Amino acid sequence: MTYPTNTTLITLSRPFKLDGQEVETIQMREPTVFDKLAFEKNKGAALEKEVTMIAGLCGLNPGDLYQLPAYDYEQLTTAFNDFLLPPAERSNLSS
Repeated sequence: MTYPTNTTLITLSRPFKLDGQEVETIQMREPTVFDKLAFEKNKGAALEKEVTMIAGLCGLNPGDLYQLPAYDYEQLTTAFNDFLLPPAERSNLSS
């Protein structure tokens, strides 16, 4: 069974260079149980594991996020945490 994937679009505080292109937004998909299992199996410190999971949810490599301003990374983690709420309690960012 495949569930529809909800996504949210995070607007960055300023353009960010990604693969030689400036981006102003990053799209994140809703995490699945598989994503949480992969997080648990990954090696490294908690933040390294988190970056790997967040990057995967955004269709990026972990290294893509290393130069992202901390404020914008916090927006990504906020979006992730929003997905952990029941759908009726999520912010309007999720679609």
